[in-house]
Amino acid sequence: MSKKKSKKAATKNGAAQPRKAVPKKDNGISPVQAEILAAALAREDKSIFPMPERLNSLVQKKLAQVLEKKGLAEYDSDDVLVLSEFGIEKARKLSDCTDSETPSDGQQSTPEAPTSERQTDESRPSASGASIPGTANSENPDIVFGTTGRINKKATTFKLVSRPDGATLEELCETLAWLEKSVRGEISTLRKEKGVNIVYEEVDGRKLYRVKKQTPEQAAA
Repeated sequence: MSKKKSKKAATKNGAAQPRKAVPKKDNGISPVQAEILAAALAREDKSIFPMPERLNSLVQKKLAQVLEKKGLAEYDSDDVLVLSEFGIEKARKLSDCTDSETPSDGQQSTPEAPTSERQTDESRPSASGASIPGTANSENPDIVFGTTGRINKKATTFKLVSRPDGATLEELCETLAWLEKSVRGEISTLRKEKGVNIVYEEVDGRKLYRVKKQTPEQAAA
C-alpha cells in the first residue's frame, strides 16, 4: 500500500522559498488582465494587489489564480503575489504597444469630435434594431458607462459580444465583475428582450459568445 506524501514548501535555513511561476502557453491577455499587469508594473514592489475596486473579491481571487496559472505572477518569499519575470516582460510589451498608438511630438492628432457627435451605444442598434443605452469609456473601450457614472452592464455585455471575435465567458466575468451565472442570465435577457442573436460557438479552439448577423436571405425568410 503506497503512502501519500504531503506537499511541503521547499525550505532553506527554515525560510519558505517563493513559488516560481512557470510560463504557460499564451492564450491571450484580456483587457482587465492587461490593466492589472500595467498597474503592477508601475508599483515599486510589482505587487498584483490592489486590483481595480470595481472587481469584487471573488473575481479578484479568480484573476489572481489565472495570472499565476499563466505564469504572469508568482508568490514571493513574503507570500505576496507579484509580477514574475515573464509577467514583467509581458506587461512591458503591452505598454510598448499602447505607447506606439499614441501620436509622437510633432504629429498632428485627429481632433476629437464634440460630445454631442460622439458615437455612443445609444445610437448603435442591436441585431433586431433595438438600441442599447450607454456611453463608451475612452480608457477601456470594452466598458460602457451609464448616465449615473456606473458601469452599464447590459451595454457592456452587448459591446463585448458584438466584437468580430466575440468574448469568452472568462472575459465577460472579468470585465463585468460578475459570476458566470449572472453573465449567462444577462445574455439570455439580451436574446429575449432585445432579440439579439447571440450564439455560443468554438472558434480557433476558443469557446465564445458573439452576435451572429443574419444574411439577407435569412432576414427575408
